Amino acid sequence: MTKEMNRTRYLTLIGTIITQFALGSVYTWSLFNAQLSDKLDEPVSQVAFAFGLLSLSLFPAAFGTFIAKFCQAVRGAGSILVSGMISFAVC
Repeated sequence: MTKEMNRTRYLTLIGTIITQFALGSVYTWSLFNAQLSDKLDEPVSQVAFAFGLLSLSLFPAAFGTFIAKFCQAVRGAGSILVSGMISFAVC
């Protein structure tokens, strides 16, 4: 096994762990939204709506990452990096 294969395996492992933390936060949210609602003195529907907006805001980032993969093959990593920094700064 080469060093590059080992590096890829570890990067895949790290990415999987980060993804599991993200999924765990959604599950944790479903467990504690009632208590958070009580603490904020807001109805559960408003607290859940705020979390729903947060979840929806993650979709464009995931879609952009998917599209950037193809654009990077054509234009190179530098142009994708600069366009990402500009879009992040504007939003």
